Amino acid sequence: VDCWDGQDGKPVVNHGRTLSTSIPFSDCIEVIGRYAFCSSPYPLIISLEVHCGTEQQLAMTNILKSMLGSQLLTEAISSTAELPSPEDLKYRILIKVKAGEEHDESSAPTPGRHRSASSPSVRPATADRPSMAMSPMTANTALPRRSPSVWDGNSAQRHVAGWPASATEDSDREGPLRPPEARPKRKKSSKISQPLGALAVYTRGQKFSALALPESYVYNHVFSFSERTFEGLCRDSKLKAQLENHAERHLLRVYPAAYRITSLNFDPVKVR
Repeated sequence: VDCWDGQDGKPVVNHGRTLSTSIPFSDCIEVIGRYAFCSSPYPLIISLEVHCGTEQQLAMTNILKSMLGSQLLTEAISSTAELPSPEDLKYRILIKVKAGEEHDESSAPTPGRHRSASSPSVRPATADRPSMAMSPMTANTALPRRSPSVWDGNSAQRHVAGWPASATEDSDREGPLRPPEARPKRKKSSKISQPLGALAVYTRGQKFSALALPESYVYNHVFSFSERTFEGLCRDSKLKAQLENHAERHLLRVYPAAYRITSLNFDPVKVR
């Protein structure tokens, strides 16, 4: 959901910088809430691409809470730092957005209070369900290194789209990948306000840099890739295998390339 500042303090949804017509953010959320579980009871994730200022981000937060009510997940359903199963999140709506204000990328948020097993919105987790807190790669003290072709200046690098510079993380602009050692300090300021960022309980947007970095093991992160970026990374068979292993315990998102003007979606089967 591509969100922008609207008139009179009311945020709007618009495919940014195009000729598409804007609609009120409140209308969009109302329709989502009404039809979210008509086809399936399993959790719905709303991915927010936020271009709004702080004031209208607060308005977005209030709209989400007031219109979605008890459907909106606002806190962790257990005290354990792990992703719950879809079964545990039936009829719940999750918000994917970057963390709010200043945060340390290497630390995970503290899970909320443990809900009673009798709560109508939560089904108790089974005791034998495997933990999802850690990636399988944590067992290796020496992770496989990326292929040099991903990081050096040859043609393989130019096949991969650059990482977005904004807090929204959705960008198709081309640019060079930066190796892990060239990254800035982990603690940084986000353009997302704290109230809105706090709604990212199990789906905190995280810019991808490397699977060996601490943020890759935070249980609730979600890496977002443009279609071109993901296809470029998957040209390296070792990196592709690492991404597949990572996706067994963490969420990944690939959004369609800009050339898909008919709204066709990316087909992940084609990269196998």
